[in-house]
Amino acid sequence: MDFEPFKSANFPVAFENMDNRKPSCRNAPDMERIMQIDERFRFVLDVNHVFTNDATMRLAQEFYDRVGRRLAEIHLSGYAGYHEPLHYTRQTKIIAAIRDWNVPIIIESELSPATLETELKYITETINGLRK
Repeated sequence: MDFEPFKSANFPVAFENMDNRKPSCRNAPDMERIMQIDERFRFVLDVNHVFTNDATMRLAQEFYDRVGRRLAEIHLSGYAGYHEPLHYTRQTKIIAAIRDWNVPIIIESELSPATLETELKYITETINGLRK
C-alpha cells in the first residue's frame, strides 16, 4: 500500500478500519502503522466493521488504546450481514463500544425514509442511557 499521495494532500485525511471481508486494516496494529506514516493522518472507527471481526467488541477498545487520540469520526450501524438498522438488530453492544462521544457519529444504517426517525430515536435513547 502506497500512502505517499496522501502525505501531500492539502485536506484532512482519515483512514477507516475494515470489515472481515478485507485483507488488511482490520486490527489496531495495522491502523497504528498507518497513523505512524504521517502525524496529520486521522482515524475513522467503524464499529460495524469491528463487530464483523470481533463480536465481543474488545477490538474497539484496542483501537481506542492504540489510535484513539487520532479519532476523526465514528461510523455506526447494526450488523446482520451488512449495514442493518440498529433499531432492528438491537445490537446495543455495537453502540456501547463507542468511548468518545465528542467526535461526529455518521449513521450508516441502510434505512427507508419511513424508518429514519425510528433509527435516530433508538440510537439517541441508547446513547443517552449509556452516558448516564
